[in-house]
Amino acid sequence: DKAYLDLYRVRHDASPSIAPEIALILRVPLDDRPVSWVVGGHFLALLRKHKSFSRGGTEIEVYRFQ
Repeated sequence: DKAYLDLYRVRHDASPSIAPEIALILRVPLDDRPVSWVVGGHFLALLRKHKSFSRGGTEIEVYRFQ
């Protein structure tokens, strides 16, 4: 199976009788390298780390979601 980083939005009402609304908003395919990521606003920034260099590489991937 292929690995993915899935980002979900959860909207929860204060009432315990109403189930939270859960929606997949972004799916990013991963490879065998570890990643670091952060979300800000409507963007996800992803840094794929190199196996021989623990701080990552010189490229950052930025994804926009709604």
